[in-house]
Amino acid sequence: MRGSFGGSVASAWRVGSIPPSAGPVHHRQIIRIAFGFEAEAEAVWHLLDKYGDVPIDFADASLVRMAEIHAASRVWTVDSDFKVYRRNVRQSISLIFPA
Repeated sequence: MRGSFGGSVASAWRVGSIPPSAGPVHHRQIIRIAFGFEAEAEAVWHLLDKYGDVPIDFADASLVRMAEIHAASRVWTVDSDFKVYRRNVRQSISLIFPA
């Protein structure tokens, strides 16, 4: 998707924190990471159980949960499994796949 972007993007990295290349984007608040696992642990574990037959990991389940919390968000991913995942049981997740 190209052009202007309005809204928020949920994103996660598997190791460590925000990579250095994302720093300028994060500081301009194009990407906001507002997620407290402690408060969402039960919902994340539920998603891991729910999608046990699909390759889902902790980062994916956290992104699905963020998409549930922030309904207007879009998830930027290269992982096609996000076409299978659903937020709030039956709603598809708005996705951005890089060109």
